[in-house]
Amino acid sequence: MVVEAVVERLGVKREVIAALEALLPAEAVIASNTSSLRIDDLAAGMARPERLVGMHFFNPVPRMPLVEIVRGARSSDAAVATAVATALAMRKTPVVVADCPGFLVNRILTAYINAFTRLVAEGVDFRRIDRVMEAMGWPMGPALLQDVVGMDTGAHVIGTISAGYPERMTRDWPDAVAAMARAGRLGQKSGAGFYAWSRDDTGRLRRQDDPAADALIAGLRRDAAEAGGATMIGPEPGDAEIGERMMLALVMEAIHALEDGVAATPAELDMALVTGIGLPVHMGGALAWADRTGLPELVALCARHAHLGPAYRATDALKRRAAEGRPYR
Repeated sequence: MVVEAVVERLGVKREVIAALEALLPAEAVIASNTSSLRIDDLAAGMARPERLVGMHFFNPVPRMPLVEIVRGARSSDAAVATAVATALAMRKTPVVVADCPGFLVNRILTAYINAFTRLVAEGVDFRRIDRVMEAMGWPMGPALLQDVVGMDTGAHVIGTISAGYPERMTRDWPDAVAAMARAGRLGQKSGAGFYAWSRDDTGRLRRQDDPAADALIAGLRRDAAEAGGATMIGPEPGDAEIGERMMLALVMEAIHALEDGVAATPAELDMALVTGIGLPVHMGGALAWADRTGLPELVALCARHAHLGPAYRATDALKRRAAEGRPYR
C-alpha cells in the first residue's frame, strides 16, 4: 500500500496517483488521504480503479484515533480490507464510509461551521460562540478550531463540501472563515485569524483578542446588511439558543448522512464524530444526543428554527421515527 497525502487539488492528486499506478505492482493498493475530494473523481482515468480507496486521517494525526476508510464505487473489497488492516496495525480506529462530498465527519462538521458563520454574520460575537460550545464540553469552539486548522484549509474544505450539498449548504451570508483567508489571516500559522497568536518565552502559543479581526467582521456585517443577506432579526440569541442552533445543524446533517447510507450504523457514525472532531464524549455522539433530547422534541426544534432554511428541516424519516417512538441508538 501507498498513501498519498499531497495538496488537496484534484489535478495534482490525479497526477500523483497516475504516477504511482505506473510504478507499483498490480496487487498494491493506493490510498488517498483526501479530506474533501471524491474517490470516484480521483479514480477517473486509472487503469485499475478498484485498487484506490480513501484513507482520511484527522489532525493532529499522532493524537486523533479516527481514520475514515472511503469506499469508492469501484473500490474492491480487498482494497478496503487492506486499508482497514493497515489502520488497525497503526493502532487507529477505522470506520468504513461511502464516497460522497466530505465523506462522513467533515460533511457533518461543515454543517456545524456553516451554522457558526451564519451566527457571526447575524452579529453574534465569535468569542461568545466559542465560550458556549466549550461550556458544552467541546475541546475548542468553532472560531478557535478554524484558527488551529488554518483558514485557507478550512475555507477550501468548507466551500468544496458545501457545493456538494447545495440544497442545504448554500450560504446567503458572508463567510467569516473565507474572509479571513482572503485577508491572509490564516490562524495560528500566520499569527492572526479570529484571534492574534504569539509565542511566550517558552515557545508556547498564546491567544489574544485582535481588534483587526473585529473590524473585518464588522465590515462583513455591513456588506450583508447592504446586500439584504443574513442580519440580526430581533434580540440577539441567548447562550441556550446559540448552542441549540449549532448542535441542531450538526445533528440534522448527521441524520442526512445516516439516511444516505454513508455510515453503516448509528453507533459507527457517533463513534466517528467523537473520535474525529472531539464531539464531547458525554454526549455519546450526534444521534445519541438526538435520542437523549427526544426525537419529538428534535422535530419541534426543527420547526422552531425553520426560518433558518433547509439545513434545519426535519426529514420525513426522522418524523416517522419520532411518531413511532424509535430511537437511533
